[in-house]
Amino acid sequence: MRIKTTIEDMKVVAVLVKNLVSGGAEKQAFLLAKALSTAYDSHLIVWNGSVVDDKFRAQFADSGINIHLVMGGAIARMRGVCALIKSLRPEVIFSSLTAANAFAAIIGKMYSIPVVTSLRCTWFPRHKMIAERFVTNHLVALTVPNSHTGKEIFAKAGFKADRLEVVSNCFENIKEYEPKESHDEIKVISVGRFVPEKDYGTAIAAMAQAMKQVPALRYDIVGYGALEEQIRKQVEEHGIGDKVRILINPSNIPQLLDEADIYLSTSSSEGTSNAILEAMNADLPVVATRVGDNDRLVCEGVNGFLHSVGDAESIAGSVVKLAQDEPARVKMGEASKRHLADTFSVETFTARYDAIVKRLTK
Repeated sequence: MRIKTTIEDMKVVAVLVKNLVSGGAEKQAFLLAKALSTAYDSHLIVWNGSVVDDKFRAQFADSGINIHLVMGGAIARMRGVCALIKSLRPEVIFSSLTAANAFAAIIGKMYSIPVVTSLRCTWFPRHKMIAERFVTNHLVALTVPNSHTGKEIFAKAGFKADRLEVVSNCFENIKEYEPKESHDEIKVISVGRFVPEKDYGTAIAAMAQAMKQVPALRYDIVGYGALEEQIRKQVEEHGIGDKVRILINPSNIPQLLDEADIYLSTSSSEGTSNAILEAMNADLPVVATRVGDNDRLVCEGVNGFLHSVGDAESIAGSVVKLAQDEPARVKMGEASKRHLADTFSVETFTARYDAIVKRLTK
């Protein structure tokens, strides 16, 4: 399936992504293709075109992107992507996530096209780390970690440092600041996949402690994934089931964030957290762990607080502090919005990638 026609007399660029599900890497791939469309004939190739969330489909018509949804069995889809690349002859191929990175690297070699892969977190299983390192060091022109912490980690793991260039995630449609209204309940929210790296166990333990001191606290856990039953069990074990909602991949996440008062992230690893960026856009103070580039998103004591991974007691203390001080929550929420607009705009993101294209095609 293809949407939109080719623009004449513009350099062609392609962004290859395995699918378009509700993940940060997929969202950033979509935003990259959209950002590049302002100066290039931009093509987003979805390798598994049958796996596309409705929220992405709703944006297709107004995106300014040529969108190719490749269908069929695995071999047919691989051939389909190769045929597209051969036909389009893009100046640069961008890719995201391990499978797409490896596939893009091979196609780039086949057709002598520079490839720019991306690394969207700071930790990989051993087999993926080996694959990503080989791709970066031997097959592609450049690899883009989305965090400075990631670049340091990958360089220490044997990735060639001169092939690593940091470009932070961007945030589209930054809203005007709106202070939160006062209400009896104080809502804390976490958004993310139900995977071990998000460490919901620590979040639940912290909230259980905080709720003992502030009975008005309520907690929304928003996401989906294999650990759903474990998370439900942990909530019940801590005896806070009447104060916690577990919401599975809802369509109204922006509204849920707008209705919240505090954002909580207890991840054990991150790159640049899209979820925290979303929280900042919702004018929320953030309590987070000191991983990835969280210290570039959360300025200690300005728009939130940072803690060590797994430190439920300390995290609970910050939640209580914010819950008991409405003026501080409002002030920090405003600081979140200001920091988001100053640092993570689409304009900055677009300029960084435009410079990469120009450098690789001069």
